[in-house]
Amino acid sequence: MKPTSNRAMHKALASRLASREIPDDVLKSLADRLTIDDLTIGGIDFCPYGICIDYFSEKPVELATFKPLGKYRELRLFPWGILDDELWRVRLEVHVPELQTVRVR
Repeated sequence: MKPTSNRAMHKALASRLASREIPDDVLKSLADRLTIDDLTIGGIDFCPYGICIDYFSEKPVELATFKPLGKYRELRLFPWGILDDELWRVRLEVHVPELQTVRVR
């Protein structure tokens, strides 16, 4: 599984948030902050606290990996086990102050 690049993260954020009027420089700063080495992006969604991101990894993930992201509310690690022995799903709910003025619903 190939890790998600900064450019791919930017594109995923832009397409997921396309219906909102968010400046490109805000999307770029979010992509810079949310791109994590060795993790592949699985999905992006809105959460009550900010953005929920599903990452996937083929090896166990250290909690220290997420420290640079700043404030986050929830982190769930889930070994897919029966679905795929070597795959880990990481669901992260990240506080995103840049989106506080954006209407999400």
